[in-house]
Amino acid sequence: LCPLDITNHVPVTSEFVRQLGRQRRHPMSDLAGQCYALVTHQDYFFWDVLTTAYLGRPDLFETRDWETVIITEGVSQGRTKVQPGGRRVTALDKVDTAQFYEYMLKQWAR
Repeated sequence: LCPLDITNHVPVTSEFVRQLGRQRRHPMSDLAGQCYALVTHQDYFFWDVLTTAYLGRPDLFETRDWETVIITEGVSQGRTKVQPGGRRVTALDKVDTAQFYEYMLKQWAR
C-alpha cells in the first residue's frame, strides 16, 4: 500500500518546477513543468507520481508491515485503520526525498 501520509514528504515545489523549466527541450519536462506551474501557489503533492515511482525505483523507499482493518460502516467507511490483530499489509513508510526528485527529473528528461 501507499499511504497518503508518505506523500507529505514530496510536495511540488517552485524549485522543482524551475528545474523542470531548465529541461524544457525535453517534451515531457516541458509538459510537466507547465502543468505543475499551475499549482505551485497551493499545497500540491506528487500523490500518484510517488506511488508509481515505487515500481521503477523501490530502492528509494522503506516499507513497513502493519496490521490493519477496513472500516465498513459509518462516515469512515472505506478507511484503512492500523489495528493490532488485523490483516497484515506491507506499506510504503519512508522515501528518500532528494533521490525521488532526482529520479523524476531524469524520467521527464527523455
